[in-house]
Parts: sequence; structure tokens; C-alpha cells
Amino acid sequence: MFLDILNPIENDENKKVYDFKFLIYNNHKKDNEKTTKRIVDENDQEQIVDCFWFGVSKILEFTNEHSVVMYLSEHKLDIGGFPGETLLKLFKLINEKPIINFYLEKDQNFDKVLYEFIRTNSGGTTLSFADLLMSIITASWEKGKSSRGAREEIDSLIRQIKEIGFNISQDFVLKTSLVMFSSDIKFKLKNFDSATIQKIKEEWGVITLCIKSTFELIKSLSFNNHSLRAKNAAIPIIYFLYKSKLYENINKENQNIEHKVLIKKYLHISLLNKLFGGSSDGFLKKIKTIVSENETTLFPLENLKLKFKGTNRSFYMDDEKIDAVLQTSYDSLDSFYVLSILFPSFNFEFKNPNIDHMHPKSQFNEANLKTLKDDETREFYLNYYNTILNLTLLSEELNKSKNKSELKKWIFEQENHNGNIRNTLQIPEKIDLDFLNFQEFISEREVLLKGIIKRNIE
Repeated sequence: MFLDILNPIENDENKKVYDFKFLIYNNHKKDNEKTTKRIVDENDQEQIVDCFWFGVSKILEFTNEHSVVMYLSEHKLDIGGFPGETLLKLFKLINEKPIINFYLEKDQNFDKVLYEFIRTNSGGTTLSFADLLMSIITASWEKGKSSRGAREEIDSLIRQIKEIGFNISQDFVLKTSLVMFSSDIKFKLKNFDSATIQKIKEEWGVITLCIKSTFELIKSLSFNNHSLRAKNAAIPIIYFLYKSKLYENINKENQNIEHKVLIKKYLHISLLNKLFGGSSDGFLKKIKTIVSENETTLFPLENLKLKFKGTNRSFYMDDEKIDAVLQTSYDSLDSFYVLSILFPSFNFEFKNPNIDHMHPKSQFNEANLKTLKDDETREFYLNYYNTILNLTLLSEELNKSKNKSELKKWIFEQENHNGNIRNTLQIPEKIDLDFLNFQEFISEREVLLKGIIKRNIE
């Protein structure tokens, strides 16, 4: 375990101050050398800052505070600043302070108290900051005359969205409410003051309609709970429907076609580019501003592209990015999600989806690879057999029947009772599926899958 003693963490949602990381000794610079790391500031801008990784176990080598000071002086670290304060604190906690199960928080910052409780309670029943916020919101909400309290209303909404086919959490509902009604969208107690809670309560019917309409729309655009892995991608759509007052008729047939086309492209780009990964509060806040400024126009995808051009949250997807998506490995957590987007018509509700190697993995053994003409060809086979370009989604039943069958033989058998099997699995129609023709198979399928992605984002 290592600790960056050069600078603190700033603007962390969980109120962390110290940057601890598990690092492999051979994969980072020595602890007595300065290096750099990437951070994302409160404006969602990526920066490179200096850091100094101190091996935490090394603290046991120090015999007293003087030895700590000598270490800091030797490595030209600020004794009176954060480096000195942090290393001396670590020394005292490890070597001097008696270890007892007690913590006194003197700071009157309620948000900090809640986060300390969450960390202290991590060994018991897991509670998130939103769980604790809910208790406070519920107490305020139920002072009115509504027949149901906040928790019951939110739980009911979560069940309704589950019936549509998507899983959301109370965190999602609270974050969406903040985006809709608060200038500061971070999970802080002050952002759920009595005025904001009252506003949420008064607008709850509209909030419910906006969220339900959004997920009904997303489902109609051929997304599902698997492909919509980053649920926060739905929040800007919810906010757009609220501001444009389209939540009541967005899903009417043959209406709002231009909006739907833009929203579908927005979702594909957001999900394939992983724009909502990690902390996204700053990103959401900027999107909220853009939607607010364009509420009388179409869904502002073009404005989003311009605003975030050249940033680490860009809405542009060039060939290089598409190639990277198609290079996703079978072993990656992203493989199922990418295939979910590429196979939107797969019946996830009634068929247990399995990721399958079309040319079976077992074929890429040493004996078969030796039959290939040269090292370059063998390298191509090894580079591509385990990527999206050789993967598909099959029902569990169909995958078991395929087992380790050669692709050419299996497709021939399937075509006897399903003439559309190649189209279903997105296999080029007029290509030889023999193992020895793997290079052409990959090249042709790459063209096919690229075309699918481009049609969805351009």
C-alpha cells in the first residue's frame, strides 16, 4: 500500500483527503522519486499533478518523530506543509496512538459526520450517503399532508421503472431530483434543505412522469438494462423532457422523431465512450446548463459535441475509438455491454444471454496455429480470436448446442431451419467460414460492425 504525501485529494464525493493506493513495486517509480498522476478537478477537467508515493509499511522503520523529519528533509519535502503533516500523522497513528474503537468528530459539518458514519459502519449493514439522506428527507417530507412519505414514493417509482425493464436506485432518483431543482447537484446535506425538499414534493408527479417517460423512450430505442450500464446517462434526457415539457407526448407514435433520433445517438455515444464513468457531477452540471440554454430547440446533441470537444468527455467518436471498442476482449467487463449495444434485438428478458466465440476458442491451439502459413498470420489469429470481432450473444440453450462446434459446420446446420442465422449473428453473408479463412472473416465482420456503430452515432 502506498500513500501520496505530496498533495491531498480535493473535491472528493466521499470526503476523502488522503490518496491511498495498492501499487505493484515493479510497475511504479521508487518511493523516493517524484512522479505524476492524473486527477479530475471540480470542473471535470483532467490535470496532471506531481505526487510522491510513500510505501506505508516503511513507517515502521521510523523510531521517532525526528527520523520522520529527517526523511522529509532528505527528500526535500515540505516539513511544515501537507507532506510533513501527513507523514507525522501516519507515524503517530501507527506508533503512538492507542488503538481503540472510538472516534470523536469535533467538526460540526453534518456532511462530514455522515461520511464518517458510513466509513465506520462499513463492516456492518452497508449504508450509502443517500440512505442517510433519505432518513432526513423523509422526516421533512412527512410533515406535510401527503398520503405517502418520501421513501414510499421513491420505492414505488423504482418498482415502476423495474416493470419497464430497468433497475435504478434511490441514489439515482435523488441525483435526478438535484439536477432538476438544485444549482449544486452534489450529494450534500445543504443541497437538500427544506425549500428543495418541498419543491421535490410539490413536483413529485412531474418527476415521476419524466423518469418513467425517459425509460419508456430508452426501451423503445432498443436499449435494455444491460446496454444502459451507466444509468446516469439517462439523467440529461429526463431533465430535457422536464424543461421542454415533452414528458407527456415524447413516446407517442410518429411524433418527436427528430428528438428521438438525437437522443438515440446521444445514448450510443455516451455509452460507447464511457462518458459517465467515475465521478460525473461536474459533467452533469455542464450538461444541465447546456440543456437549460437550449430548452426551446431539439435535444442539444450538437451543442454537447461543441462544448466538450477536445476534452476527456468528448461526444465525438472517430475510427480510432470505434476500433478500440471492437478490440474489447472477451475477458473484459465491457464485452457483454458492447455486445448488448451491437445486438439490440436480443431477447434479454426471456433468454439467458451467453457470450460465445463464433470460431471456438479451443480451435486456437498450438497444433492448429502451426498449420498456418507464417508467423504474421498466427499473430493475427491470436490478436483477434478473443475480441468482439469473434464474439456474439447466444441464448444459453443455443450456446450449449453449439458447444465447441466449428463455425462453418454449425452455421450450415442452423441454416437448415433458420435461413436468417447469419444476419441474426451479424456474420457477413457470402464469406467462407472455414478456420483457415479467419482473417477474411475478421476483416469483413469489422466492416459490418463498424457500419452498425456509425449508423447509430452519425
